[in-house]
Amino acid sequence: MKYLILIVTVCGFIACNSETKAPVENAAETTAKVSEAPATATDAAKMLIGKWQSVEDAKSVVEIAEATITDTYDGKKTPARKFAYFPDCSNVACAGAKGAMGCYTSAGEVDIECFNVVKVDATVLETSMAGGRGNTNHYKRMK
Repeated sequence: MKYLILIVTVCGFIACNSETKAPVENAAETTAKVSEAPATATDAAKMLIGKWQSVEDAKSVVEIAEATITDTYDGKKTPARKFAYFPDCSNVACAGAKGAMGCYTSAGEVDIECFNVVKVDATVLETSMAGGRGNTNHYKRMK
């Protein structure tokens, strides 16, 4: 019985000390984070423009310009594709897409891909392929 009480006590001690506490943010940091987020889908369209590196695979880079999108993997660029952003996805090739910040198409000569914009701000881009596996692609803005 002594051993059982000892084991329960040790396990309880370990469990209590293994919790991670969330850092407390000050008001200035919180305000700065909110101001980085786009207010509307139109703002999102402007924030998409730039060079984005995959968080999951550093060799993967996506560069979005006003009318083109280019993928680069391990330094090798693919041909530029036509890029188009839509704040409302209901009447375009992305019909059925439900990105809170709209969607965009990436069109080649014979194919078209559609991505929901899950999140975009000054430093982060998250997309999900419409009709895809449902996973979210995470990118960080490159300087």
